[in-house]
Amino acid sequence: MKKIHFFKTKTQYDKFVREQIFTEKLITDVQLYEKLVQFVCNEKAPIFFEAGEYSENRNFANYVNWQVMRDYYDNKLVQNMFYLHEFMHMAQDLPINAETAREEFEDQFVKTEYVASDETEVLIHYRQAKIRNKVFTDRKILFDVLAQKMDAQPSARQLLSMREELVETNHLMRMFARTDAEQAIAKELHHYSGSRKWAREFYDRVAECKLIDYPYNTVTAENYEYRLLGYNNTGSQTKYENLTLVNIVNMFRLLGRDDAPKTFAECEAAVKRLEGEVFKVEKEVENEKQLVTA
Repeated sequence: MKKIHFFKTKTQYDKFVREQIFTEKLITDVQLYEKLVQFVCNEKAPIFFEAGEYSENRNFANYVNWQVMRDYYDNKLVQNMFYLHEFMHMAQDLPINAETAREEFEDQFVKTEYVASDETEVLIHYRQAKIRNKVFTDRKILFDVLAQKMDAQPSARQLLSMREELVETNHLMRMFARTDAEQAIAKELHHYSGSRKWAREFYDRVAECKLIDYPYNTVTAENYEYRLLGYNNTGSQTKYENLTLVNIVNMFRLLGRDDAPKTFAECEAAVKRLEGEVFKVEKEVENEKQLVTA
């Protein structure tokens, strides 16, 4: 980890997110996505950092609300879609207390991955039609296949069920024509069946870390549209300080360090001690620079 971005005030933090993270109005003009940005910033306060080595581009640091920054996309709209995907992860609940069973964690992790992927691979193009002609113009994507096969926009729940079958079974392979373009999409989707194995291994790592189980406000795969659209912007300096402290303490614990800060006033100095640390838990995803959903 390097260039960890720490802000003393919520005002400074929000300004950074709007100027450096979500820079494309085509995305935040969609009410659901604008509310998602507000929700995650207010209820999770993710800490942004740059990868110190390439493996950190593929980890799941946002499990404890740390978000790696990616500036290598030539298309800044795609870069914004990556952050949108990660924010959809963080908006949902991933249990971290010691009583959580491995199977429960695994199922919930996979579900958050499916929801985030459905938004950035399919639903975003229904919610903001102008985006499709500006991204991935050199190839067919999952949205194109579904738009041809379905008469209307699928619901989030319908997509969640469909993606589970597409990723974990061959039941819906008939949806894809035997063209190179569509078979490439099917192969890419099936590749993500490895997420369950990764979630299992990640659980084993974090189970002994004694992470702080903070009472975060979260949404679920079943209610996120309703909850986000009805969300009131309720951020405050006090909440921001509390969330930031918890996020930093949890990263120290994941890294096996015992010098975590005890107060918000100690946080700025604490994050400087993490410069050069490497968060080594990786997701097994190939061709990372090409995939928004990694």
